[in-house]
Amino acid sequence: MAKNIIIIVLVVLLAAVGGFVALGGKEGVQKLIGSSETSKKEPAPELQIYSIEKVLLTLPEPGQAKVHHAQVDVVLTSFDPKAIETFKKLDPLLRNIIIEVFAEKTFSQLKDTKNFSALQSEVQAALTVALVKYKIEIKLLDVKFSKMVLQ
Repeated sequence: MAKNIIIIVLVVLLAAVGGFVALGGKEGVQKLIGSSETSKKEPAPELQIYSIEKVLLTLPEPGQAKVHHAQVDVVLTSFDPKAIETFKKLDPLLRNIIIEVFAEKTFSQLKDTKNFSALQSEVQAALTVALVKYKIEIKLLDVKFSKMVLQ
């Protein structure tokens, strides 16, 4: 009888050790029982937001002598913690790229634009190309216009 109990205890211990190994050791068991140690994840990266304010534009109108003006404020977002510092240093370059994108637009085109997301995507693509060109390793998440005034 004592032999049977010892054999049963040994079989249970072997099964427990086998389960422990199959689950990936200590980490696997902690995942299984939801240990607080493994539930502590790295904090999600914080969204970095940089505003380029008061980009002034001159917008021609074909066939008219009158020139129109516009002001646009552009917001850049990234999860890179160095983004704001880098964008501050690059501000004049970023403004120039934005102006270049708008230089191809007329007042009528912007006034009638119903799809701002396409224009925002165009600016984002131009800025992304410039970041790659200058070997700046910041992933630009999004570009939005926080203000656009046409006159």
